[in-house]
Amino acid sequence: MESICVHCLGSFTCICGGGMRKKSFTIYVIDDDASIRMALKRLLSSVGYHALTFESAEAFLECGLGQDECCLVLDIHLPGMTGFELQEKLSSRGAMVPFFFITAHDNPQWEKRAEEAGAVAYLKKPFLEQKFFNAIGRCFEKQISRKESRVEFLYTGLR
Repeated sequence: MESICVHCLGSFTCICGGGMRKKSFTIYVIDDDASIRMALKRLLSSVGYHALTFESAEAFLECGLGQDECCLVLDIHLPGMTGFELQEKLSSRGAMVPFFFITAHDNPQWEKRAEEAGAVAYLKKPFLEQKFFNAIGRCFEKQISRKESRVEFLYTGLR
């Protein structure tokens, strides 16, 4: 398993001294724009992430979440179910998956809604690669924090 620095995301060797983390993380990209899906999959694959892409929320739901350590990159404006609706559906099913939104159609109300829903980021297309990797890093940290909380809860329950 390869390692990646959570501060230098995208580098196989840490250049900032911030430390290394295991990279066993799957990133699900849900976007109706084929060029965005292809570009993000290439970008993520180039640094060793496993990326799965879907053209709609419905296509994603057919496949489902297959990985414990993952995050969602959700376009807001999708045909059929929106990114917001997909996140709400997953949340109502108890899926505690870190996520962030990307959009080409910016709207201040959407940004507020994303924040209220618990998104780690709200990125306006086109976005900088570093902002994208920063959002992935925040998802990764949120996933680790949740796992540590579950382990602590289970440990204290055994005492």
